[in-house]
Amino acid sequence: MICPNCNTDIPEIAKYCPICSYKFPLKMADYTLMRNFALIALFSTILSTFLYYYLFYHPTDIYESLYLVGVPIFLYSFSLILLRNAYSKLSIGKYIFSTEQSAATIAAILRVILYLLAFPIIFLIPTPLSNSLSSIRNLIYATYIFVSLIFEFGFIKIGIEENSSGMKIAGILYIIGQAISGIIFFLGELIAFDRIALTHFPIFYLNITGNALLSLGLLEIIVFSTRSKNEYEK
Repeated sequence: MICPNCNTDIPEIAKYCPICSYKFPLKMADYTLMRNFALIALFSTILSTFLYYYLFYHPTDIYESLYLVGVPIFLYSFSLILLRNAYSKLSIGKYIFSTEQSAATIAAILRVILYLLAFPIIFLIPTPLSNSLSSIRNLIYATYIFVSLIFEFGFIKIGIEENSSGMKIAGILYIIGQAISGIIFFLGELIAFDRIALTHFPIFYLNITGNALLSLGLLEIIVFSTRSKNEYEK
């Protein structure tokens, strides 16, 4: 589109002219990709909760369990690619989300690597190599949590930029839910290697709580993105 103040050709998504700083108050950012991310991530979270509940009360073969939980993991990783694209689109103009873009991409890759590492670890459990791989996996997971916090902070950043309490709350809920997921992971590792004696029930309820917070955060993002899309199309 053309800036009416200085006649500069600028991207359609821009909220202000980078040359003369003229603002376009009637034109909002398009959050369609953000909404698509939230929809797929929400579905994967609900599916993950259902599978966790199912496997908790219907124990299956370890490899069969891994294949089942792989479905929501790959869905979530795909949603992070959409999130990366959403941040990329929003970075044109007033918003700068280059760090969040990279974090979302890295998180998607690390999540898949973590899933794939589970297979050799289980296969090599009787050997010392299993402990080494588990240590590497824990390091990768800690990195995954760190980069996740970076792209999740982007939700709060959007909330501040758009003066949206919903997006601020979404970011906070998402971060807390992610922190709980991290606690669950490391508790599970400690139990698996007999470092602590703890029943699976606390972990089960922590998982439900963490996923519930993530889901609420994603719902907030869907509501915000849908409203923004409607405003954008006016």
